[in-house]
Amino acid sequence: LVLDHLRAEKLVTISKVPNPKNPDFPATGVHLNREHPRVQALLAGHSRNGGATPAPTVREPREAPTPNPQP
Repeated sequence: LVLDHLRAEKLVTISKVPNPKNPDFPATGVHLNREHPRVQALLAGHSRNGGATPAPTVREPREAPTPNPQP
């Protein structure tokens, strides 16, 4: 629900990336739209208030869910 709202406002983009450990379960990436004026204003205010610099994007596949064993 929150991500749907952020995506509708174009504040973030969501993408699927391959999961090399389990291709049936791709990972989902959420990226901040740094070109959006509201994002730029928020980030500018954060840096003025002593905020840390943004961390680099790390793309690590997440573990796929373990299927339930059949009895």
